[in-house]
Amino acid sequence: MRWYSNARVLLGASVLAVPLAAATDKFSEKFKKSENLEQKIQKAREMVETTMAIQGIPGLSIAVTVDGKMVWKSGFGYANLESLARCTADSVMRIASISKPITATLAAQLVENGKLDLDADIRKYLSEFPAKKFAGEDVTLTMRQLLSHSAGIRHYANPKKKSATLEDTSNNNTEVPEFLSNKPYATSLEALQIFKNDDLVAKPGSKFAYTTFGLTLAGAVLEKCSGKSYGQLATALFSDLGMRNTQLDTKKKIVTGRVGYYQRNSKNILENCPEVDCSNKYAGGGIISNVTDLLIFANAILNIYRSEYRKTIVGEETIRKFISEQVPVDGKNTSAGLGWFLVDGTEIKSIEGNVANSPFFYHTGAAVGASSVLLIKPSSPSTSSESSGVCVAILCNLQNVSVLSLGRDIGDLFYNSM
Repeated sequence: MRWYSNARVLLGASVLAVPLAAATDKFSEKFKKSENLEQKIQKAREMVETTMAIQGIPGLSIAVTVDGKMVWKSGFGYANLESLARCTADSVMRIASISKPITATLAAQLVENGKLDLDADIRKYLSEFPAKKFAGEDVTLTMRQLLSHSAGIRHYANPKKKSATLEDTSNNNTEVPEFLSNKPYATSLEALQIFKNDDLVAKPGSKFAYTTFGLTLAGAVLEKCSGKSYGQLATALFSDLGMRNTQLDTKKKIVTGRVGYYQRNSKNILENCPEVDCSNKYAGGGIISNVTDLLIFANAILNIYRSEYRKTIVGEETIRKFISEQVPVDGKNTSAGLGWFLVDGTEIKSIEGNVANSPFFYHTGAAVGASSVLLIKPSSPSTSSESSGVCVAILCNLQNVSVLSLGRDIGDLFYNSM
């Protein structure tokens, strides 16, 4: 897999608590070399509307940054079908498994602080988790394996079908009781009771096996080695970055701009989703946010990834270790990093037949009543020193749909103007 290693500063100031800048006249000038910014946005709008029409999505939010500047954000459709409230770029939704890269970032901070060893037996920190065997042999589990889906911890019980290789497999488990759990858990450690005594599905470190509960286990390790709850760790990160609309998904709290969540029944009719409690999977899929906040996070990661000497939430050397291949996913051009999926991109065609000829990293999400994607395309080493890359965030309030292709195509659309 080709990953670009030259590093440059993305933003002129620290990303901490600094809002994304709007596109300036000088910045927009670069688009005139091919198509101007308005034409790009119009084409992107058409892509969104087509995807929504095909998949029957009630409401969708999207935002795009180029070189750290917000060039487009918008809402489409309805945040709530009963009140007819419109969906906007500020609508708050479940980000689902985009929570996993956030958890990986928390782990990276603890690695830098010397509190976490990615390759140590997790029972060094979490003695409450039982020792495991596979094929009759004693095995150890590590945080590196948990964050790369290679520890052998199971996903939701009894999946009905296998997942597409680039998707969060939760979309295939929407009728499984564990996915629809409404039971509250006080801590990640308490939530381990769901699966901690179950057999491993693979030998640790041997292969990729997608798991949300593996991230629940990772969250429990973070709680143990930090002495703080997962909520405290995550809230501190959100505060540092200025992500004011991002928090754990709780039922009782009134959240301004939170959408209604929808599903389709066997007759393809839209229905309200059942109420669920996400405390069994905060670290793997239990955070809510909006697209603006997600791009603050994405650009913070991209900034660090591209920088040799600037440290914000975590150092460049550490983040590069996390955004590096750990285990192959599909045997072709996709691999799992630590909290991210890494794609070479050279063989993937867009809906218009174009080949995405540059690497990107991303995570999709699939939750009760929600689907999402966060995608980051670093710029090529051959681009100017002012260029850093494109970030795309998409959230929608319907489960069992995919917005990965849409995010990838829109990322290519704006990336090709750089």
